[in-house]
Amino acid sequence: MTILGPPSGLPAPLLAVQDVSTTLPTAAGPLHAVDRVSFTLAAGEAVGVVGESGSGKSMLARTVMGLAPPAARTTGSVRFAGHDLLTASARDLREVLGSGVAMVFQDPATALNPVTRIGRQLAETLRLRGGLDRRAARDRAVELLRTVGIPDPARRARSYPHELSGGMRQRVCIALAVACGPRVLLADEPTTALDVTVQRQILDLLADLRAASGMGMLLITHDLAVVAGRTERLLVMYAGQVVETGPTTEVIRAARHPYTAALLASVPRLEQPSHTRLATVAGLPATAVGATRGCRFAPRCPRARARCRQEDPVLADPRARHGAVPGRDREHAVACFHPVGGGGGAAVRDTAERIR
Repeated sequence: MTILGPPSGLPAPLLAVQDVSTTLPTAAGPLHAVDRVSFTLAAGEAVGVVGESGSGKSMLARTVMGLAPPAARTTGSVRFAGHDLLTASARDLREVLGSGVAMVFQDPATALNPVTRIGRQLAETLRLRGGLDRRAARDRAVELLRTVGIPDPARRARSYPHELSGGMRQRVCIALAVACGPRVLLADEPTTALDVTVQRQILDLLADLRAASGMGMLLITHDLAVVAGRTERLLVMYAGQVVETGPTTEVIRAARHPYTAALLASVPRLEQPSHTRLATVAGLPATAVGATRGCRFAPRCPRARARCRQEDPVLADPRARHGAVPGRDREHAVACFHPVGGGGGAAVRDTAERIR
């Protein structure tokens, strides 16, 4: 398979991920953590990736970055600036990571060195990747902390990670990621474990940085409210596969896959009376271990039929499977034999208002 190029006159995407799979060996058999995922990311574009824990979101980001576990087997291609990051040498990969593609990791408490001061961690990155001398790197580190909204940055640069709040640690991680001016930013659950007010501040910060630099951003989250109004395009993942994709507003307004509809239905609605029982997605998430056959969501799906358990559904339109972009191609595709009629987006729109 190939990724269809953009129409004549439009720029090529910054990042082109084509049929990427990541398989991990386990005692129970091979785990298909990422299974034939394709998408593109254009300059200045934000693409959301949503799904439950274990759906393959973080492993997708790590695979794109060349950070999959050593035992993993990866196939497909990740094209950036003429390089295939999956087959690039360690030297070539070092030239790309940081200045070309950067990542905000999920847990800032473990992403930062606990025994090194914040300013030194930033300065080290700037000296190694930016070529700055010691004094210039120190001054630039303080300026980066100021840019991401940390008060009294000169003093905070002398702090250790444990002396900062969770939201401030996340801002430091963002400063580290954008220190060398990357063209693509992968943000893996950047608002996890933060309260709603800090969530909004972090999302606003990422949006401002994207608008100022024109970088493309992949925003990974389990919360549909986070991507509502903050991304142009959405990938819904389940058990390592993309099951629905399209413009974010269209997917939320008229979800077609039963899994996407179930995620939307599980979002609390503000107008519901207190103590209303929350809707849940029935059953347990699929593990994608061993030989797989049929739709992986079938055991949890109320619409499943015999065909669903025997055949593998594919996204309805091959162009959308390879990353349709609003303005280039507005396809809304779903990998389902019995799609739902759509709707259900009001709940997530209500919740999204709290963090906009």
